[in-house]
Amino acid sequence: MNELTTTVNKTEIVIKEHLGQRVVTLKEIDEVHNRPDGTARKRFNDNKKRLVEGMDYFVRNSDEALTEYGITAPNGLTLITESGYLMLVKSFTDDLAWDVQRQLVNTYFKVSNSTPQHSRRSDRELEAADKRAAAMLLNAKSRVADNLQKLYDRAGVKAEYQAQALSGFYSTDGIDLPRIALQGTKVTYDKGTIAKRLGILSNAGNPHAQAVGAIISQLGIKPDEMEAVPYQRNGHDGTDYQYTESVVAKVRLWLEHNNYPEKIECSGKTYKVFYRKKE
Repeated sequence: MNELTTTVNKTEIVIKEHLGQRVVTLKEIDEVHNRPDGTARKRFNDNKKRLVEGMDYFVRNSDEALTEYGITAPNGLTLITESGYLMLVKSFTDDLAWDVQRQLVNTYFKVSNSTPQHSRRSDRELEAADKRAAAMLLNAKSRVADNLQKLYDRAGVKAEYQAQALSGFYSTDGIDLPRIALQGTKVTYDKGTIAKRLGILSNAGNPHAQAVGAIISQLGIKPDEMEAVPYQRNGHDGTDYQYTESVVAKVRLWLEHNNYPEKIECSGKTYKVFYRKKE
């Protein structure tokens, strides 16, 4: 099989691609930069936490390395993309390093129309690659879930509410949490839902959650009437409190006793509200 190659700094590199991206090995980075063997590997290990697998680098096992690229790698093969390469060699500041970086970026990492024969894949290989990519994303998501669970524990979120949040977190992956994990969860409402139920609106006509929070802060809420619940919205994660039906009733009574005021004050803040009758 004929392999397409390119020469950078008098070093011949066999053109390699993975999932449509040009890639180089750590050994090749050392060779083109005239660096001692293992230099790129050390930089990779030192900065691995800053690199993103699937974006800055790929890892192939020994069988995949041999089958796909003809490279013998008993411990697996690390393939570096353009973004990963630029991050690894940014500390190479000598004249040669700048010249080599320019050559690799301009002549190697730009994918040409003539794709190397060994990078053309069958439908089965492409399907397998998609499954591996999905597995990597799911593993990354699981690591995020582990960190979220630790945060929930520190915030005092009960196990059943953690399960409820994680069930939503994994819903797009087709993973359904066993229903037994959600048993015993009391019905609670966030401040926005309470505002919607009681028709407490902002000037824009939206449920006024802040106003409800201001009212609740003036009520005598018992510990068993509220729950710390995790939330994920607008790219933010954290915990907030939700309240039982008895708190909804207390907010309704407060409104009645105060003749549905147009302004609700709390902690130096004033919230202007409008009311809509519950349908």
